[in-house]
Amino acid sequence: MKDKPYISRKEQAVLTKKKIFDTTLVLIKKKGYNKITIREICQNAEISVGTFYIYFLSKDDILLDIYKRLDNDLAEHYALDASASAADELSRLMGCLFDLLGSSFDKDLIREIYRINLSFEKEPLFSEETFFYRTLDQIVRAADSRHLLKDITPEMLSKRILIFVWGYLFHWLIDEDSELDTVKDDCLQELNRYTDIYLNK
Repeated sequence: MKDKPYISRKEQAVLTKKKIFDTTLVLIKKKGYNKITIREICQNAEISVGTFYIYFLSKDDILLDIYKRLDNDLAEHYALDASASAADELSRLMGCLFDLLGSSFDKDLIREIYRINLSFEKEPLFSEETFFYRTLDQIVRAADSRHLLKDITPEMLSKRILIFVWGYLFHWLIDEDSELDTVKDDCLQELNRYTDIYLNK
């Protein structure tokens, strides 16, 4: 009889957290976020409620972790092209974000992420620590170093673009009839006009 492979405590912790995370995703797809409970997650993951709280503070904490993984996916799918124009790179970054949101989340789940961030008085979906914001800022600062910005600081332009994208996402979330692909197309068209105001070609 073969001995079971040795798993360190650190490896076991990673596996347990992944099991909780994966179980939650399965339950969300089956029942929706609001209809599942921590007890139900624990039963399906075959762990105790006490074990759950070692890894997550709440059900909402798992949802924020799901969004963090989206930011990691964005880092894998998007690579900065230094030879492209700032306007093209901003458009490509936004397009990649919208595509990943559409393939990874449904509208109700993104509403919940917005709700959680707002209840913690954080910026919805994005913060300055995310790959998305850092890349946006990098594109804008590169344009500034080439003297392409018109009467605006890089910090202000990055913030304005971020608020601009929030607006489109928020409109999509509150409008039951709007489709993400349509919102994405509208956002990218408007972004081109927006960057014309602040960027020299």
